[in-house]
Amino acid sequence: MSKLTLKELISKAQEEMRIHGYCEKSIYCAYLYIWVKLYDYNNPNEELREEVVKQFLNDYFKTDLSKIEKEHLSINQKRYLRAFNILIKINNNIELETIAKIQYNISDILNKIYEKFITLAKENSNSERTIKNKKSVIELFIRKSDFNNPTKQNIINYLESLNIKKTITNTIDNRIIRKFLELCYEENYINIDILKLWPDSFPNRSYCNVPSEYSKDEIKTLLIESFNFKNEDCHLRNYSILSTITYTGLRASDICNLKFENIDWNLNKITIIQQKTKKEVSFPLISQIGNPLIDYITNERPKSSNNYVYLTEKGGKLTSASITTIINRYFVNSTIDIKNKHYGAHALRHSLSTILINNEISTYNISKTLGHSDIRTLNIYSKVNLTQLRKCVIEVPYE
Repeated sequence: MSKLTLKELISKAQEEMRIHGYCEKSIYCAYLYIWVKLYDYNNPNEELREEVVKQFLNDYFKTDLSKIEKEHLSINQKRYLRAFNILIKINNNIELETIAKIQYNISDILNKIYEKFITLAKENSNSERTIKNKKSVIELFIRKSDFNNPTKQNIINYLESLNIKKTITNTIDNRIIRKFLELCYEENYINIDILKLWPDSFPNRSYCNVPSEYSKDEIKTLLIESFNFKNEDCHLRNYSILSTITYTGLRASDICNLKFENIDWNLNKITIIQQKTKKEVSFPLISQIGNPLIDYITNERPKSSNNYVYLTEKGGKLTSASITTIINRYFVNSTIDIKNKHYGAHALRHSLSTILINNEISTYNISKTLGHSDIRTLNIYSKVNLTQLRKCVIEVPYE
């Protein structure tokens, strides 16, 4: 019996995990994003061999993981090993263990509020991925905090159990819960005291890290050094991607989905529907974007009927993970100080947002440029000087 190709194997693995009780968020966030990193390492149209996986892991972590005791592996190393172990099991027709699903019944009133919360998210053009995340966060909150019987003590216990780490993910999750509490108050499910408890007891909100941003001079240095970083495959493509993200703030998912039909060469404009928010955004096709793009199309892009702008060497569509790897490599090989700072495609997006705010561009125009579904997103993603921050609308507790 012939083995599946990597592409077929990943598709089958997702289906098997769904059958055995894995939720969509777990499949996507804990496994799929790791598997697709093999696309550039192992042809997705070829069979997956275990020795290739081992070599990929050794190259990725720059060490032989088989020689490290399990208790000494990092969390990230364990995550990668766990993801590939499942892929290898599926490849060898070994059945996965079924995850037991916890049943939790909620009151009819609370269920209606929950459904209204999700409906509002859909009406606000939240992406399918964002809606799935909101469902996961709220369902966990309802279950863990015993929200069928909402009391101050239940909420306090839940907040203390979170053990919040300093990550943007937890900041977003907590914002989702706060918005859900506001809806519960509006629907008379909780009283004002419980709602006021949230900001008063919120653990370390002011110390929660925001993604790092870089100054105009640092971005300029990155562009110059990346332009001269020519000892890499597909350099013209990679530099064009860097330039496009730098001057538009587009997400990696939108860059890999960029098609020729999105580019109007006559009007010098790029217009796309963002994958995350489903909102349309337009950008001027300035020379800093257009020239590297033309250079790539003319001198390096594979001859292909594929309508996506940026392709792999073999003419396939790039993945978000590949684009992230490209930008990360440029940061790591630059002279910019990235110690204790986030770096990558999203850091460029945050940097553009901060630079615009510090140049007194209105938050409305910045939010429209970056394609946010909610203008308050700037309060999470942008780290700005205090003078400009005071001009922004900020969330205040109920009185």
